Amino acid sequence: MRFFAFLLLLATFYSYGQTPRGHFLVINPRGHKSLIYDIDLDKDKNIVTGSFDKNCMVWNPNKGTIVKEFYGNIGPGSEGMIYTVDVSPNNKLLAVAGWMGKDDESEDLGDIRIFDYQTGKQINRLRYHEDAVKDVQFTNDSKYLISGDASGVILKWNMANYDAELKYVSGNYGFTNIAIADDFFCTAHGDGMVYKWSYDKMKPIKELKVFKKVKGIVIESRVKVSPDNSKILVSGKDIGMLLVMDEKFKLQQHFFTGDNRIIDFDITTSNQRIAVAIDEGGDNYAQVYELHGKKWEPIVKYEHDNLVICTRFLNENKVVSVGGKANELAIWEIKNGKADVKRVMKGKGTNYYSAGLNDNQLAFSNNATKAYGNATYDEMFDLFERQLVKGFSDFDSFNYPQRNKEGLRLFEYDYLRKSEYDPSQVLLIEKDGKIKDSIAFFPWDGYQFYAYSFVGEKYIVAAGSYGILQAYDLNGNIKSKFVGHEGGLRSVSVSEDGKFLVTSGVDMTVRFWKISEIGKMNGTKPNEIKPTASLFIAEDKEWVLWNQQGYFTSSRKGAKYVGYHVNYGRNAAAKFYPFDQFDLKYNRPDVLLKDLEIADAGIIELYHSAYVKRLDRMGLTEDDLSADIHTPEITSFKAKQVGEKVELTVKAEDKKFDLDRLNVYINDVPLYGRKGIKIEQNINVYEDVLEIDLIAGENKIEVSVLNDAGVESLRETIYITNSNTAKGDVYVVGVGVSNYQDQNYNLNYAAKDAQDMVDLFKSQKAYQQVHSMLLVDEQVTREKIFELKTFFKAAKANDVVVMFIAGHGVLDVSLDYFFCTYDMNFTNPSEKGVSYAELEKLFDGIKAIKKLLIMDTCHSGELFKDEVEEVEIDETESTEDVVFRSSNATTTVRERQGLKKTNEAVKEMFNDLNRGTGTTVISSAGGVEYAMESANWKNGLFTYCMLEGVSSMKADENEDGKIMLSELQKYVAEQVLIKSNGKQKPSARFENISLDYQIW
Repeated sequence: MRFFAFLLLLATFYSYGQTPRGHFLVINPRGHKSLIYDIDLDKDKNIVTGSFDKNCMVWNPNKGTIVKEFYGNIGPGSEGMIYTVDVSPNNKLLAVAGWMGKDDESEDLGDIRIFDYQTGKQINRLRYHEDAVKDVQFTNDSKYLISGDASGVILKWNMANYDAELKYVSGNYGFTNIAIADDFFCTAHGDGMVYKWSYDKMKPIKELKVFKKVKGIVIESRVKVSPDNSKILVSGKDIGMLLVMDEKFKLQQHFFTGDNRIIDFDITTSNQRIAVAIDEGGDNYAQVYELHGKKWEPIVKYEHDNLVICTRFLNENKVVSVGGKANELAIWEIKNGKADVKRVMKGKGTNYYSAGLNDNQLAFSNNATKAYGNATYDEMFDLFERQLVKGFSDFDSFNYPQRNKEGLRLFEYDYLRKSEYDPSQVLLIEKDGKIKDSIAFFPWDGYQFYAYSFVGEKYIVAAGSYGILQAYDLNGNIKSKFVGHEGGLRSVSVSEDGKFLVTSGVDMTVRFWKISEIGKMNGTKPNEIKPTASLFIAEDKEWVLWNQQGYFTSSRKGAKYVGYHVNYGRNAAAKFYPFDQFDLKYNRPDVLLKDLEIADAGIIELYHSAYVKRLDRMGLTEDDLSADIHTPEITSFKAKQVGEKVELTVKAEDKKFDLDRLNVYINDVPLYGRKGIKIEQNINVYEDVLEIDLIAGENKIEVSVLNDAGVESLRETIYITNSNTAKGDVYVVGVGVSNYQDQNYNLNYAAKDAQDMVDLFKSQKAYQQVHSMLLVDEQVTREKIFELKTFFKAAKANDVVVMFIAGHGVLDVSLDYFFCTYDMNFTNPSEKGVSYAELEKLFDGIKAIKKLLIMDTCHSGELFKDEVEEVEIDETESTEDVVFRSSNATTTVRERQGLKKTNEAVKEMFNDLNRGTGTTVISSAGGVEYAMESANWKNGLFTYCMLEGVSSMKADENEDGKIMLSELQKYVAEQVLIKSNGKQKPSARFENISLDYQIW
């Protein structure tokens, strides 16, 4: 159990070098989970995105993959939201800015983070702006950076020494963006003004009142300079107008896009095409206009299912547009008057447009059927049962936002802004038909009301953009702020029992807040309320439920979406770590049940007991997880992809102990075996360059180092996608014993099972070639089984290795599992039998990443030794129709009374952190269960269900013509349980949740 002592570090977040300054559980859906607010193109035409979810990502538009991620200091609520990103033209630097201070504005917000674009290291923090920075742009020679903040301060930074050389305070209403040219730059503002600036003096050399007020309404402008510096484009955001001017601000052409808002636009190198991002009420799209003579004509558009924020030309014919409910990047070409979609890149989450809670049941909708949180509920999640409920239809018992209450009524009013001091929207409070009071929403309050509701007897809660959610009294005075959402909200409602406020929005989460916390003022200031719990449900229906302290519970595979963002202060890059490095401390279903008050004390104690039992299996106690411990550190980790290989450059160090070994994992499979790469003795700094093969699709590559005290570093992780979809081979081995040397233990169908499974794989078409071996009856000896390692070693990284065994499985006096070979001594299984550890060792260190061991024997599941007791042999279990694959020769066991529910809770709620060889191990029966065979099936029951599920394609749950390993596991488990009347329950001794692949 010493291995798991390494995980003590997860409780502390300490390393020998930089000291972490806070950690946050974050959802990582492998894409953005909130509004993408800005994009840029690097020198290689990769797309750089910055989002309200506080993530900056680099996407390869040709492969459709995330190739880099940049992490900075974040906090709850708005802290760390990204408004703008820009890559220097020489591809050396990345500037990231936005709301970089605390949510309560108690510190300056305008930090600009400068990253080394190649390494991801934060190399500087530019500090001058007090307000949130709205835009940053490098000059074309990469020597300077121009920045502007929400209060109108514009700065020029020298990238040689990072000094703010010149500044200008525009003092006018609202700053929107910057446009760079070789010899000048332009800025646009919220009052319709556009300025042309000199780099030398940082003073406007020309200014133009492009848009005057229309009917007294302020018109916001936005500016862009063409690549050749000859055109200046200016849009009027709220009137759908775009002007094309020369460099002297002389108007050349203009056009209207209709009764809509222009959010963003771009122009091609030839100046012949303009792409415009459009928000037209319910219609959201990117439109391309082409210059015909002196007139711009629309030629093609691409529709998104929600707001379109950004658009850029990748070349004259290819466009990327960003938006939609899933915050997607759509790559499309202009072809024959249509948008020819090449690919759509997005994460695995979805937005929520309504949410309501009744007891332990959550109703919600991902469809925007109605506004202001009234979208009709169409799905239900049971928080106690921890699962989505299929076929649920009784949604009438769930609350929607409450707009009317005992003579009071709430309704929104669009305010026509005539100055910067005017609100953008007003929520009117009506009593007995007369306006009693109002709540004004300014830009800093979230621009407009997306949802609002009465809460209890004394409060109103209103939600808007930027994740802003606030509680007011009935006179419109702010009383509390809710800090947690990372994007616009779409729904607020009160739980049926009145205890929780339930909110949801475009950050792909549903959040629960204690209503009893509203109104607890912090002196004269509104108090801040953090979410009691938050829920994320992915497209694949896997889910995560977590609290503000980082404790979580999830579906079996939902944990793959969990990660921990670890801060190292505002001057350094942060790091992201996958869930399994923190799972032992923070995977706590009992904590979440208690927080949400949805289970009685007995159930919570059962779940806590399951957690304690899990720790005990790892050789730990709860007290152990609070210990401080010294850890080694991966100080540098780089990856360079070359075709289907990747070159890893790794540097590790430990200033206290010598280093012992290096581990490399691909999708949780140890590439160099369980013992990793041995490091030469007496060194505490280690460097190496490794070349490894990639598998098709996504590769999660992790590296860690161990010191000679047995402590493992945090694993550094990168994701690389191999777009080559060429099929690999299958290496399949069937091992079955029906006829034993001791004939008292003969079976009927085990050898046939092995033959049938090999034949099944021989007939598959999912892979190129099938390499097979079959060992039956007298061929099944320890020596022959150990020789299979040579057979498996021929498999390559992208191949699949499958081993199937059938026959007797027994437990020795120490309750260790043994597979019964042909000549095993049944009174002493260790004599010529093969232990589970020896079976798994066959897969250790082979090149194949996709490895599967299938065991159709008794006692093949995992056994908790301290939770079973010996019982008398039951001779009546077998019948003429059904035979159990247990010799009953050594030990028969059962679970002690009172333990079964706890054991089931451990298996249901927690993933096994012992990666072992990374081999998925499917067992036909539990550790105390028997495996059946019968003439009715002419196979073992488990094998029969597997054969039947594949041959009939019934195991193809989503009916896509492919059977994935996860689908086969689910189908076989359900069918065996049904056909055995609950006497046999297949399980996974180890399930690699990072790796699902086609098995048929």
